[in-house]
Amino acid sequence: MRHKSFLDSPSRSKRGITGRVAVLGLLVVLLAACGGPTVVTSSTEPSPEVVATAWVAVMVGELLNIDGCIRIEDKASSVGYALVWTPDMSVTVEGDGIRIVSGIVRENQQEVVLHIGDTVRVSGGETKYPDEQLLRSLSPNCQEPYWVVGFEIATVQPAEKP
Repeated sequence: MRHKSFLDSPSRSKRGITGRVAVLGLLVVLLAACGGPTVVTSSTEPSPEVVATAWVAVMVGELLNIDGCIRIEDKASSVGYALVWTPDMSVTVEGDGIRIVSGIVRENQQEVVLHIGDTVRVSGGETKYPDEQLLRSLSPNCQEPYWVVGFEIATVQPAEKP
């Protein structure tokens, strides 16, 4: 017959289990701290980053104003495109003059003044479905096809004055 010792006491086995649970819990915490991604929360929301993108096709054509819609008639295809201005541009139409300030978002502002009837070179690209932000730059009279203006717009040949 075996004699009970101090090692066999119920309090000893409870201490052993409690100790093992504590070590296991500490191990779980350490593993979680080492292996997972760090999550940082902030009390303020970051401002959205503004990214200026542009299409890079090029068109040369005559600048037109048809019922308040600024268009360019492509010399190669004879198709008239409604010009869609990006948030990187500010456009002011005064009489036959069109003042365009580009580089607003890119913080590289440049100004050009074009005139109705000028032959112009415009970078950008055609779209059938401008998003809501681009549609805000259009006059209600502007119908497709649409040309989203890129970073370049310049006079190739001024309009002939009568």
